[in-house]
Amino acid sequence: MKKNKILCCITSVLITFNMFVSTQFTTTAEASCITNQSTTTAGANYLINQERSEESTLDAEVSFSPFDNQVEKVIKVLDEAQDEVVIAHYNARLTPILSKLVDLSKKGVKIKVVVDKDNALKEWNVGDDYLEENGIEVIRSKPEKTIGTTNYSIMHLKSVVIDKKTVMTGSLNWNATAAYCNDENMVVIRNEQVAEIYRNQILQLFEKKPFEIEKDQDSDIASIHFSPEQGLSGFIQKQIDKANESIEVSMFTFTEKYISKSLLNAAKRGVKVKVIMEKKQCDFSKVDEALENQPNVELHRVGNTLSQFSAMHQKYCVIDDKTVITGSANWTASGTKFNDEDILILSNRDIAKKYHQNFLDLIHIYEGISSTFEGEEIREKAPVLFHANCSSTQPGDKVVVVGNVPELGDWNVENGLVMSTSDDLFPDWFVKADIDPGVSIEYKYVILRENGDAEWEDGSNRNINIPDTARASEISGTYGNTADNWTPAQNNKTTNNNHQED
Repeated sequence: MKKNKILCCITSVLITFNMFVSTQFTTTAEASCITNQSTTTAGANYLINQERSEESTLDAEVSFSPFDNQVEKVIKVLDEAQDEVVIAHYNARLTPILSKLVDLSKKGVKIKVVVDKDNALKEWNVGDDYLEENGIEVIRSKPEKTIGTTNYSIMHLKSVVIDKKTVMTGSLNWNATAAYCNDENMVVIRNEQVAEIYRNQILQLFEKKPFEIEKDQDSDIASIHFSPEQGLSGFIQKQIDKANESIEVSMFTFTEKYISKSLLNAAKRGVKVKVIMEKKQCDFSKVDEALENQPNVELHRVGNTLSQFSAMHQKYCVIDDKTVITGSANWTASGTKFNDEDILILSNRDIAKKYHQNFLDLIHIYEGISSTFEGEEIREKAPVLFHANCSSTQPGDKVVVVGNVPELGDWNVENGLVMSTSDDLFPDWFVKADIDPGVSIEYKYVILRENGDAEWEDGSNRNINIPDTARASEISGTYGNTADNWTPAQNNKTTNNNHQED
């Protein structure tokens, strides 16, 4: 029985990465107006107008897996809840987050959770059962079948509304692979109008009537769109068609031909187009072939192999270094037409800089190309993710990375960085360090047995060079074989073919 595995899930080892803190951005504003451009609330598209002033703010905070501590971020935002948390998540099985929701419920916070119906039936997805058994209302939802849809349509949102004023959304599923291995983004917006829109959309899945939204004709600091009520492709194409200089796309699955044509048209008018796609998903797409070797188009097929099911799972686009499109939607027919999805379009240069920075991090990680952009504030420390494959540990043992810099303990195992794993990720262990740019690091992995014994690897030291640009880096290796080291860029010629959850 599926529910018999709940205890195993809830008692799994918690991962506590040492990760850097994400950055908060503030857009000054005077009056916030919501525009409902549809004739029915079910088909609503929304524009948030923010006129400049010093009285109020639109706050947006973005974080990226695997370098930001997404679990810590989610829990911190959930901790703000006083009255209500409304959730629509494709799947929810991260133990710390589930436990936090139960704790909030016991304190009197009203929790409503929607998960995807088909995904919840999978044997390993037991988080919905755990929440339900602890008195939390859970709906298992599937989009209604309409003309053109199939039985494969899913509830794919990854959105949370706290106390009708704070929203979390993006590409991040609540599972260990997404939080600790995948390339993901999550944006937190503190704005009552944005929160109202997302809350209304989620409550539709509970068959609640959404609030009436007043009409207004003002424009687009932020715009929010949902499928399947409205197709999303047109809104994406509209932003692409406005591009003058650059477009950067990082997309897990990209098969939507009309968006592809818009990118090619942009390239023809001189816009520099760069696209990153997850290699394992390219077998299902013709878009990569259509874009490849075209003038002004730079295509990168990449493979995230940090764990068995990991992926380059981003779903964002940066246009002219000022506009960001993000959300849950892959650029596919299902993602833009038939699934329950969102796209959030933000016009904010500070936010766009963080996504641009992440895009260049991905290029460095997967292609080994280190670069900066005009106006970038170079990090004081470069984020480095250490990944060890180590299957020789026993319960109670630890794996530590120790090296020749203070951040790695100066060869003192007691001061090294303790790595983490979980039931979902073992035998893969991870820890993130912030290292000075431009230095050369020597290091080894050490097993600390429960009885206090330290088992060092034999052989020469491992090494990694940290780029002067402070671009993010990832380095992997097999415990016990110090000659067995690889980066995603070195490994990009091959990739696993395991299916990654959307």
